[in-house]
Amino acid sequence: MGALVALTDAAVLARVSPQTVRNYIRDGRLKTGMRTPAGRYMVDREEVLAVFRPVRQPRIIVLANQKGGVGKTTTVQELGVILGRDVRTLLIDVDPQANLTKLFGIDREESGSLSIADVMLRRKSLREVWVKIDPPANLWLVPSCLALGLVPIHLGQQFGADFILRDAVQKVRDDFDFIIVDTPPSLDRLTLNALGCANEVIIPIDKGPLGIRGTENMETILEQVRAYNQDLRSVRVLHTKSDNTVASNTTRDLLERRFGPNLLRTAIRSGTKVAEAAYQAQPLQHAFPESHPARDYQELAREVLGGGS
Repeated sequence: MGALVALTDAAVLARVSPQTVRNYIRDGRLKTGMRTPAGRYMVDREEVLAVFRPVRQPRIIVLANQKGGVGKTTTVQELGVILGRDVRTLLIDVDPQANLTKLFGIDREESGSLSIADVMLRRKSLREVWVKIDPPANLWLVPSCLALGLVPIHLGQQFGADFILRDAVQKVRDDFDFIIVDTPPSLDRLTLNALGCANEVIIPIDKGPLGIRGTENMETILEQVRAYNQDLRSVRVLHTKSDNTVASNTTRDLLERRFGPNLLRTAIRSGTKVAEAAYQAQPLQHAFPESHPARDYQELAREVLGGGS
């Protein structure tokens, strides 16, 4: 028997209601690991994942903002590392700067190296390109490279060019519980490809008025995306680089007023450990797990797990 989890935690892992988990226990489809003295059910985590995998739908989360430097890439990496401890998670780097790829210490600039560019040019499948990240146990990465920046030019007006990533993801979606996509700081064809396969979007916004104003273009684009991606159900905003300054507190107030329930409860605090971890080519969770930003990302992962669309 593996690790035991409470019924409510099992429901989060399975992405079903606690009552559904109770029904599975009652019907014998899910065996009870044990009951606590208080009468609460504890079930085997691995059994929960195995039993509910056929009924779960993967969550495809795209991080997008046309403004750079807001923490998109760090957020993708940290969510991937945390979620990948328990559920099968695929990260896709769709930014030609390849910062997510570099944060994992991977270089795809050499001739002949496979990357997301090969997928976008329809030369390779995602399975042929992704690499295993270890640790954690359940994390894979589709790396990027500078050559990806030339792909939109090469594609030109080819039929279906805006749906290449969606079609590629469809072929592997049953292999994963989470697919998280990092995008470039622009609203170009690469970002549109990513948004076209999303069922959730998170828009990171740092302190200052420019970040909030920039969301207007994002909202316009997302309305257009919904016309051809009816699976896009959730768009939420994440406050990043938060600190105890007037600018940051004012930003938080403005975000709460403008986005209301679509503002994620967790705010990611700024800190020098983010840059230090990047220089070490390590995630915060490995290099500085007790730092403020690392703990904020742990809380964000819990919020994301419990708040699926």
